[in-house]
Amino acid sequence: MRNSSHDPENSAKSLHKSEARFRMIFNAVPDAVFLFDPDGRIVLANAMAEILLGYGQHEMLGQSVEMLVPQDLRATYAAHYAHYSANPSSWPKGMRVESQVRCKDGNVLPVAISLSQVELENEHEIIAVVRDITTTREMEKLLRHHSQEFQALVDNAPDVIARFDRELRFLYANPAIEMVIGMESSNCLGRTWSELGLPVAAAAPWQRVVQEVFEHGEAAMLECDIDLQPTGPSHFHVRMVPERDMDNRVVSVLVIARDISARKRQEDLLRYQASYDALTGLPNRSLILDRLQQAILHARRSQRLLAVAYLDLDHFKIVNDTLGHGAGDELLRQAAARINSVLRMGDTVGRQSSDEFILLLPDIAHMEDMAVVAENILGDMARPFQLGGREIYVTCSLGLTVFPSDGEDAETLLRNADIAMYRAKEEGRNTFRSYVPEMDARMRARVEIEHDLRLAIKRGELVLHYQPRVSLVTGVVLGFEALVRWNHPEKGFIGPDRFIGVAEDTGLIVPLGNWVLEEACRCARQWQDMGLAEIRMSVNLSARQFRDPGLVDRVMRVLSETRLAPAFLELEITESTVMHDSEAAIGTLRALKNLGLTLSVDDFGTGYSSLSYLKLFPIDVLKVDRSFVRDVTVDPDDAAIVRAIVTLAHSLGLSVIAEGVEEAAQVAFLHDVKCEELQGYYFSRPLPGEAAGQLLRSGRQLDISALEHERRERTLLIVDSEPKVRSALARSLHGRGWRVLGAGDASEALDMLASHGAQVVLCNQHMPGMAGSKLLDHLKQAFPETASMFYSGRSTAEAINDAVNQLAAHKTLLRHWGDDAIQGAFSACAEEAEVCGAIPECSGKHACHDLECTRRM
Repeated sequence: MRNSSHDPENSAKSLHKSEARFRMIFNAVPDAVFLFDPDGRIVLANAMAEILLGYGQHEMLGQSVEMLVPQDLRATYAAHYAHYSANPSSWPKGMRVESQVRCKDGNVLPVAISLSQVELENEHEIIAVVRDITTTREMEKLLRHHSQEFQALVDNAPDVIARFDRELRFLYANPAIEMVIGMESSNCLGRTWSELGLPVAAAAPWQRVVQEVFEHGEAAMLECDIDLQPTGPSHFHVRMVPERDMDNRVVSVLVIARDISARKRQEDLLRYQASYDALTGLPNRSLILDRLQQAILHARRSQRLLAVAYLDLDHFKIVNDTLGHGAGDELLRQAAARINSVLRMGDTVGRQSSDEFILLLPDIAHMEDMAVVAENILGDMARPFQLGGREIYVTCSLGLTVFPSDGEDAETLLRNADIAMYRAKEEGRNTFRSYVPEMDARMRARVEIEHDLRLAIKRGELVLHYQPRVSLVTGVVLGFEALVRWNHPEKGFIGPDRFIGVAEDTGLIVPLGNWVLEEACRCARQWQDMGLAEIRMSVNLSARQFRDPGLVDRVMRVLSETRLAPAFLELEITESTVMHDSEAAIGTLRALKNLGLTLSVDDFGTGYSSLSYLKLFPIDVLKVDRSFVRDVTVDPDDAAIVRAIVTLAHSLGLSVIAEGVEEAAQVAFLHDVKCEELQGYYFSRPLPGEAAGQLLRSGRQLDISALEHERRERTLLIVDSEPKVRSALARSLHGRGWRVLGAGDASEALDMLASHGAQVVLCNQHMPGMAGSKLLDHLKQAFPETASMFYSGRSTAEAINDAVNQLAAHKTLLRHWGDDAIQGAFSACAEEAEVCGAIPECSGKHACHDLECTRRM
């Protein structure tokens, strides 16, 4: 056998294998590795060198190392290499330097270079291991930045931050400590509290805890006072944290102290405010309830009576509204002092809220004692209050309950006292009433409504019905008013008259009103998306909603979310709401108007509008209250009011809508006075959303053409209680192209005029219940465009003249008159009436023989 160790072939294979293994290891090294010859040329470079620098092997081998040296470092490199060439044996092995290398693309990388000298075949060559330290440099830079940030935070922190060793010497203190000890933080280093000349007693509490942290190695906290300032002690919250070395030994304690003096003062103030009323200094509801519960326990143990009184100032809101809230606050302070002054020793009075007070009268021996205290309070409150140089009289109402007969717990006693107080107000105010169980029924029903209403809003039991608003010009449906209804799961539909008042009193009207606004706008947009007529949706704003500072933003948001254009939304505000604070109302109305929507004043005529303000309000519509519309055909005063409202609105450039229209006669009257729109059961009751949509789809309209046709007919109305007389007069005037109507009394005459219209009214002076002249006066108030005549067969000339003079417009035909006289007088009257426009319009007086036709503008 051949010896393999001396076999040239095997030796070559072994050498090749060894070389391959070397190259595999060489190229697997994660750092760039180079071998340089004595002249500084690259002899070897591994794969990572190619990856790191971007050069290929063929580009590097045989090239000078200078190709890898950045331009600004080449001079330094040349000097070092010259030194090495002159003294190759002096080059240390394993030298590590940080420098930079230049990549093929021109980028310069920070690197760590390990240099080692090797001797190969009597030549000194250099192995360089190059590691990319870009990430390391970035981390170091980031750490330096964070360290600087942290130091800046510590140096500028308002909290005191300090570090102590076991001897309680300062190892560090930030500048905030200067505000505590009155010296710079640099003076503290290496010194103890006492060595700084500071009182040991001031530091004793926290120093003791620092020593415990050293001993137990656990963080600790405490609150303590440090009294070093002339202004008095400061209260600090202090946290101590142990700091450990590599052997887990506590070598220092980090102390962080925060001055919480202001917070403590605020907490003390809040504790006071939590129990006492800031305005009057009296116990507030929370404290008075606590004292009431204690008084109940005492009364139960001692078997004594305890009286509770609920007191409310009468008409306090008027003082606030007329004299301002400052005067209202002063009144509350004076009232509280008066109540307190008449109480017995041991009695307590507290402020419940606003102008309401609660009185506790313990240990009363007899029921009469309670009444005596109440009478004393009423008597003292009857004296005038001095507010800003004015004498103001404000009374109060009290409700009284007694433990245990009227309740055995605080809640029941107060609730029943509240009920009794409301009864005192209902019975005229400035008095007191003791609770009796019968009072509870009404209040219980109200409370039940309030409770169920809160749930109704959450459960979605509220629904909207929509009542059409119809044009009195074209008869088409112009819009709808959204009206909320309550679909109670047990009681069925509940009308708004039963729950809106409760919602107003409790504040529930705000979420309820917001829901109505959103739902109504959403419905209007849905109808538009269905291709139905683009109508205006009218939504009522409550007083609380209107005074909400966020109202305008909320309306904008709702319009945006529902995609309803502002032109299709009308907001209704009651007259009393806009007049409550006229200046503020103008600003709110202008902001709403700028959104592009329509504004209307609801219930107009029922409040106390100032015309000087009305012309400043940026409103579009006046809405006549149903209370005037209801009797507009039978009450001349209501007719005159409606006519005046329409005239006023038109003079201000506003349109008018009448609500509560239920009869054809009302429609006719409103049409005659040029009212633009109507709303009411005559056309449609409020409809559910689907039914309202169907009404729109059907195109149903109000028949205006028939009304206008009837109005164009020349009509005479004869008013006489005797049917035979009416018939005789009608026969006398037959065949003259006039429609003749008859009425037996004033009420029927007004209704006939409203329903059918008449250019001329002929009335008997002798009517049961009302003289003809008086009736004609009423008619002219309601229908000033109507010409009027009256006749008499019994009155003396003197009596008739008196009646005519009172009216300043009428004459009459006395006693005996026949067909010829009637026909002649009427013909002349009608002829001259037509000449001057009384048919269809007339103005002035027209002598018609012994009859006179008049019209009052």
